[in-house]
Amino acid sequence: MRGCAPPNPADLSAGDISDLGPQLQAVFAPRQRAEDRKREVLLRFKEIPELLKNRLRVLREQIGKYYPHAQITRDPGILSAVPAIQYEDSPQVWTEETLAVVINSDRVKLSSGFGVRLTEDENLEIIAAHLLYDGKNQQSWVIWEDMREARLGSAVQEHAIAELYRGLSEHLRMALNDFIEQSAVIR
Repeated sequence: MRGCAPPNPADLSAGDISDLGPQLQAVFAPRQRAEDRKREVLLRFKEIPELLKNRLRVLREQIGKYYPHAQITRDPGILSAVPAIQYEDSPQVWTEETLAVVINSDRVKLSSGFGVRLTEDENLEIIAAHLLYDGKNQQSWVIWEDMREARLGSAVQEHAIAELYRGLSEHLRMALNDFIEQSAVIR
């Protein structure tokens, strides 16, 4: 008994579909344009974390004078300060990022920073918050928060980040006082 020989590639012809090429391209063109646009928007969004980090470096330096271990890191909890708006016709959140200056004591952690969401309509939800975490009970609470919306890449975006940073700075003393109080440090 002979084994089956693999088919010859010439025998596997699917037929000529070149006449359907333009119609197939027309069917897939809107999807391809949407995917290309999304890729372009996501690339522009990747610039946002560096803008936020530049703002947070000043807070980090100020706190670093007294706590040299303060670091700028991600904190997804910042986004929980202002949950994403979920309506029936809400635009889908494509991506999100967070950056915060974080300090720890034996009992609590203070996270001061930004969260940003990018929605499919190319709008940003930019959140700034001071959060306190109880290390023992794994609870957190918001000391201060604020949010702005802006179109990605617009002048409003930079203005919104500047306003939110100003709020972070103005409420830093209050956040640090809560941190000290919750850390049970005697002044």
